[in-house]
Amino acid sequence: DTPPFLDVTVALDRERNHLQPSLARSLLPIMRDGGGGLYCLRSRGAELHFDVVFWDHERDSEQVPELVTPDFGTWLLAQLRELDSNSS
Repeated sequence: DTPPFLDVTVALDRERNHLQPSLARSLLPIMRDGGGGLYCLRSRGAELHFDVVFWDHERDSEQVPELVTPDFGTWLLAQLRELDSNSS
């Protein structure tokens, strides 16, 4: 069983429906920053392209999330390289 704090569906429901500011529907959390902020995939309507943005939980729900990388692959590669360098 997955602990509730690691369950993606539980976390997403909590971020969208129970916390303020609520997470925009166009954002899908992929990683926490350890302080309440979220790295998210941001959809652009009907496009099948997702960039990675940072959602700051201390700002209001009208915030424009900060662009981290223009595509998920670039972000994921950077995360894997960081993990690899930290394990050496």
